[in-house]
Amino acid sequence: MTGGLGSGSEGGTTRGLVLRPNTVYFGHGSDFSLISSVLPDGSDRRDEGGFGSDVVAATPDVSRAKGFVYAKRVGGAVGVYRGESFDPSASETLAAPGFDDVTSLAVAPDGAVAMVAVQAGRSRVLLLTSGAIRPIDDADGAAISPDGTKVAYSKPEDGLDNLCVWDRATSTVARTVTGGDSLFPSFSKDGAWIVFSSNRDAADSDAPWDIYPVPTGGGAVERLTDTPNLNELGASYNEGRSAVAFVGVSADPNVNGIYVLANSRATRVARDADLTLGTYWTDLAGRSLRVRDGRFQRLSLPRR
Repeated sequence: MTGGLGSGSEGGTTRGLVLRPNTVYFGHGSDFSLISSVLPDGSDRRDEGGFGSDVVAATPDVSRAKGFVYAKRVGGAVGVYRGESFDPSASETLAAPGFDDVTSLAVAPDGAVAMVAVQAGRSRVLLLTSGAIRPIDDADGAAISPDGTKVAYSKPEDGLDNLCVWDRATSTVARTVTGGDSLFPSFSKDGAWIVFSSNRDAADSDAPWDIYPVPTGGGAVERLTDTPNLNELGASYNEGRSAVAFVGVSADPNVNGIYVLANSRATRVARDADLTLGTYWTDLAGRSLRVRDGRFQRLSLPRR
């Protein structure tokens, strides 16, 4: 395991993650799971955090100088924790074990956590603040805005996942994108845009998924990518919104990996085959008050 880890890694845990500037972070895992990072030109790949298979979701903790927010299975149930390692006994408990699964985590700089958790067969987005758990809605994926005031989430309705935005102050919900599946939402660094994955313009439901941005307050939906035979998932913008990172997944595992789209060209910068479906791109200052959105999220897709 290389670089940027403070005290390093021991026994499957890593301490002291500090985010690097202008760097793409992503999760991957098989028998041994990792949070890794790579510069947008594909150089300086680092494995930043290692953990065992009982960790089901993790993200860098943008509310502190270093560490993670993670979900881990303990005694048959999943809890949510904040710490510098993936050891619940050495971490702050944000939500005690009680969930069947956690598939999405996002952290705001004030410490609030938006998460998607499964309990008794129901998948919901929840807001964790100061030890309190606030249910929001049924959801398949979620992100929290840079200022912590809004949560974007994919709501299953009538066979589709619509993109909704929940206002933390008023508890009101706006359906921002309808009429097609919208998954893996993520806010731009200024909070003005949400980028998500969809196959809404495809002729059939088996067509590849592309990346779409939409203004946070609603408006016209653009199509940012159109790559044949590659599903583009879990996107995140760089600072300035001039480039976007995403996870590429295909029936051909040889083309799977992390991609960066800039100047209308997509370049693979990490060649991993087993990836969690999310990316996190830091700003030019690395961890700062301007770096406020991050998540890795997971979705169980049927194998064919």
